[in-house]
Amino acid sequence: MAHQADAEGWTRQVAEFAANTPILWTSGLKDKIYDGITDWLASTLAARQDPMAEQLLRSLGYTVSDASLQPFPCTVVGRSERVSALDAVFINGYLAHALDYDDAHEDVRGHPSAVLLSALMAEAEQWVSPGLALMEGYLIGMETMCQLGRLLGAAHYEQGWHTTSTAGGISAAVAVGRMRGLTTRQLQHAIGLAATQAGGLRVHFGTPVKPLHAGLAARAGVLAARMAAEGVEGAEEVLQGKQGFLHMYRHGREGEALDTADWGKPWRLEAPGLWFKKYPCCSASYHAIDAANTLWEQHRYAPGDIQSVKLIYPPGGDAALVIREPRNGMEGRFSAEYIAALKLTRPELSLQDFEEQPIDEAILQLIGRSHREYRSDIQVSPEAMPKGRFTIVEVTKRDGTTASARCDVPNGSPGKPLTPEEMAYKFRLAAEGTFQDTNEAFQRVRQLDELEQVADLWVGAQRLQ
Repeated sequence: MAHQADAEGWTRQVAEFAANTPILWTSGLKDKIYDGITDWLASTLAARQDPMAEQLLRSLGYTVSDASLQPFPCTVVGRSERVSALDAVFINGYLAHALDYDDAHEDVRGHPSAVLLSALMAEAEQWVSPGLALMEGYLIGMETMCQLGRLLGAAHYEQGWHTTSTAGGISAAVAVGRMRGLTTRQLQHAIGLAATQAGGLRVHFGTPVKPLHAGLAARAGVLAARMAAEGVEGAEEVLQGKQGFLHMYRHGREGEALDTADWGKPWRLEAPGLWFKKYPCCSASYHAIDAANTLWEQHRYAPGDIQSVKLIYPPGGDAALVIREPRNGMEGRFSAEYIAALKLTRPELSLQDFEEQPIDEAILQLIGRSHREYRSDIQVSPEAMPKGRFTIVEVTKRDGTTASARCDVPNGSPGKPLTPEEMAYKFRLAAEGTFQDTNEAFQRVRQLDELEQVADLWVGAQRLQ
């Protein structure tokens, strides 16, 4: 039987879900939210000295040297500047995704928290919102983004759209609308106002414009929620129909109908859950990292030992890894060849491996001896994360001997999550020098539901450039 809300249209369904869904707070659900916020903070703080932050500030009209003295309400994470809320959303969204160190979700095939939390944090600071309201917005926005990503399907991403951006703006509008208590009608129009701003092209992967997508989407969502709150209205149905968002961004392909009846049962934040990263590179490379690490532990290769490297994927399994001949570590974030070459020949990867600096000549030569292969005849593991994915790394040495390793469930995925100690270490490493007491700052996130205002998260922060 069709869900009753179908008669009201898809956009109305999502608005009603966002405005009215009750949340049963369990300790496990809160922990998932705290993990997401902790990782967002770590990823954003780690990028605080990214040179493009100053370029963005100047492009918005701020004099960087004086920005800390200007009477604006909102924090640029890890930096001294004070800016308007919309500008904080934009810059923090960029910083959160700048290193590709932030979380991912397989439904989105992208990065939800960089968009959602950048939007929510600045608006919460602007409107003096309590911690629990932000948590509600984050959960509802996450569910919306995951469900939209699932409905858009793989073809949307493979066509060249960046789902972080296309689904992110709508979901940020929903998240902020829930946090601020917008009505169903206001949320319906916030969705429409965000949907008409949707964009983001994967052609920019490997450049600073890719993380800029997160900031643009977060800002679009906040602006949409603000306009709707002030009574700005457009079309009432923007998700459904031949000119609607889903039909247009599925390129006219038929797909599953939107039905919110089962949304939140369970929450997509809980199952399958978020991926958290140990390294600042694309999550699609993490299978190769683990497979290459297995071979490193067994063989301790030097670059000169290796005749060739074969990277084996199911068809489409490497769609995000768009760079095969990277010129520097930044481009290497999206190069399976670069990442495998590094991990086959050293015990650990570092943040510095993915900076915009030249690649070691021995690694460049090994990249040139690497190639990809696609196999539809290899059986997929039922436990694979994401579904249908695997990577096999096969090494042939100069003496003709070969060895291979396969990964179906990489470290950091929900099936093999980072330990609490690894999560805490990532935060403390990124936050060092930005809080008087990083342990206290870490624990404050775990008490967000008790904070009367979200801005209390910044107590003890050192505003450094």
